[in-house]
Amino acid sequence: MPNFTPNFNLKKPLGSENYNIADANGNMDIIDATLGAHIGSGGNAHALAVANGANGFLSGADKALIDSLKTTEPLKLYVNASTGNDANDGKTTATAFKTIQKAVNSVPQVVNHLYEIIITAGIYNEEVTIAGFTGAGALWIKSDSSSYYMAKAFAFDGVTLRTFVDTAEATGKHSVFGCAFFIRGCTNLQMNAIKSVNVDTSYDGVYFEKSTAFIYSAVISSKRAAIFSDYASKVHAGFCSGLGNVYGLQAAHGASLGVEGTQPTGTTNRLVLSGGSIDDGAISASSGNITLYVSPSGNDANDGLTAGAALRTIQAAVNRIPQILNHAATINVAPGIYNESVLIRGFTGKGFLEIFGDTAVSDNYQVNDFVLHYITAKVSVRGFKLLNPNVAAFNVYSCTNVNISHCRTNVPATGIIGILVSRSLVSVSGCDISNRQYAIISSDVSRVFSSTNSGGGNSYVLGAFDASTIGKYGSQPSGATAENTAGGGVIR
Repeated sequence: MPNFTPNFNLKKPLGSENYNIADANGNMDIIDATLGAHIGSGGNAHALAVANGANGFLSGADKALIDSLKTTEPLKLYVNASTGNDANDGKTTATAFKTIQKAVNSVPQVVNHLYEIIITAGIYNEEVTIAGFTGAGALWIKSDSSSYYMAKAFAFDGVTLRTFVDTAEATGKHSVFGCAFFIRGCTNLQMNAIKSVNVDTSYDGVYFEKSTAFIYSAVISSKRAAIFSDYASKVHAGFCSGLGNVYGLQAAHGASLGVEGTQPTGTTNRLVLSGGSIDDGAISASSGNITLYVSPSGNDANDGLTAGAALRTIQAAVNRIPQILNHAATINVAPGIYNESVLIRGFTGKGFLEIFGDTAVSDNYQVNDFVLHYITAKVSVRGFKLLNPNVAAFNVYSCTNVNISHCRTNVPATGIIGILVSRSLVSVSGCDISNRQYAIISSDVSRVFSSTNSGGGNSYVLGAFDASTIGKYGSQPSGATAENTAGGGVIR
C-alpha cells in the first residue's frame, strides 16, 4: 500500500510496488487543482492574494508598488517655474510641474523606455539630485529651447541608466556634495552645453567620481577646477570653454580625462595627481603667474595656493607647474626636513621657476637632493641643505639656465660629487660645498660660473672636462687639489 505526502496527499509508491499510471495521473490532478486554487486559472492572481496578501502571496498593493518602479511606456514630463504646480501630473505643458526635482521624483527607478523631462528656461531655486536610475531605456533632461534652465546645483549619484543632460546652468554649489555639478557612480552620462560661471574658486565646476561620462560644449569659469576627473573615472571632454579657474582640467587617483578641442583655462591649465592622466597629445602651458606653498605640515591633496593650504612635498609642487612655462612660477618652501629627491624635468618657455628655501646658507631647509634634466626655461634653487651622501647634491643635465644659490652640502660622502653639471649652463653662488670628491664638476661642453662659494674637506674643488669651462669669481671651496682639467676643459 503506497505512502502519502503530508501537504497535498500525493501517492508515493513503495519500492516493492509496480508503477501505476492511474496513481501518477491522480497526483498531477491534485497538483493542478491545488495550484489553481492559489494562483487562479490561467495563471491569474488569486483573489485572496490580490485582496490582502495572505501568507505566501503578493498583495495588490505590493504588486502596484513593484509596477510603479518601472516604466511601461515612453513619457514626457514638463516643468515650468512660472506656471507649473507640483500638484499637477506634469504630462502636458498646461499641467507642468513647478520644480525639476518633482519631475525627477516622478520617474520610475527602472526605466526601460525613453523618459524626457522638458524644462522651460528660467530660474529654479532648488538643488537637483538624480539618483539610482537603471534600466534599458534612457532619461533625457533638457530645455524646451536653446536657453538655459538655472538651478543652484545638480548631482547625479549611482545612475547606471543612459542619461542625457542639456543646457543646464548651476548658479552655486550643492549643499551636500560641494560643487556645481557632482557625478558619482554613473556609467553612461552625457552632458551637453552645461554652464557654471558664478565667481567662486573654492569649489569645482564639474566633478566626476568613479564614473564614465562625456561632456561637450560646457562653459565653466571662476572655479577651483573647471572639470575634475577623479577616482578611476573615465571622462571625455570636447570643445569646452571657460576662464578664471584655478585649474582648467584636473585628473587624479587613477582617473583619465581625454580632451578634444578647446578646454577651460586656469592659472594652471592642467593638473595631474596620483596616477591620473589627461590625454590629447598636447603639453600644458601656463596662463599666468603661479605661487605654490610647501610645508612639513602640509598635504599633497591640498591646492597649495596659500600657506594655510600648503603641499607636503616639493615634488608635488613641481608636478603642478605646466611644462610650458611662459610666466613666473614660485614655490615657497617652509622650514623643515623633506625626505625626497626632487626631480625637475622638461620645462621650457620664456618664464621661470623659482624654488625658495632660506635666503642664506643654513640647516633650516633640508632635502635629499635635486635632479634637473632637459630644461630650457630658467630655474633657480635657493637656500637648501642637501642630505643624501650617495648621489650628487645637484645633478644638472642638458639645461640652459640654472641658478643654484645659498645651498649647503657638507655630509661626508666619499667619492661623491657636490654639484655635477653635464651639457648645461649653470651658475653656482654663495654655496657651502664640503666633504666631496669634487665640489663642482663641469663636463660635456658645459659652462659653469662659480661665485663666492665656500666649504672644505673636498678631494678636488673644481673639475672641468670635455671642452667644458668653469669661470671663477670671489672665494671658492677648499680641498686637497684646487683644480683638475682634462679633455680640453678650462678653469679660469
